[in-house]
Amino acid sequence: MTSMKLFRELKQRASLAWCILCDFDGHLEAYAVSELRAAGYFDGDEMNECMAQGVVDMVRVFSLQGHSGMSASFALDLFGLLARFKPIGPLTGDDSEWVDVADLSGRPLWQNKRCGHVFKAGDGQAYDLDAVVFEEPSGVRFTSFHSRQFVTFPYTPRSVVARVTEDASDVEKRQAAQAAWSAA
Repeated sequence: MTSMKLFRELKQRASLAWCILCDFDGHLEAYAVSELRAAGYFDGDEMNECMAQGVVDMVRVFSLQGHSGMSASFALDLFGLLARFKPIGPLTGDDSEWVDVADLSGRPLWQNKRCGHVFKAGDGQAYDLDAVVFEEPSGVRFTSFHSRQFVTFPYTPRSVVARVTEDASDVEKRQAAQAAWSAA
């Protein structure tokens, strides 16, 4: 990082910190604290209190931005994707999107930098490890080897649900996965 870029980033962070220090909590922060308190997050458990304080801090920053109803919804959706390391647009498959993980796998393999559950094998075939989520009648959900589905680019990562019985065989899981993926 160049010194000018570093300076700009530090200036931006200092500006945010100053805004937080100079602002007083409003209705949104009070609501967040009230809800977290009602849910028991401030009842003496150190881990819960730490989590709650982190959430209140995020609410403070969000509140400072002064969003309207429409921009608030957009910002929350965008933040939710990015905070969960989800891409905000289709994967392109471009070489710059991949990192070589052959040293971990023992074979030619690349992992997508923008979406960690998308891989590319040595033969160039790309696949999504989380493409299919299996669901049993009890509501239990899981992924397995059969969750993996081949993809083409551009690709917008998605997951589909395949319903299976609790005692489903590998063949039944594979068939359910293929059917759910094809139908989506």
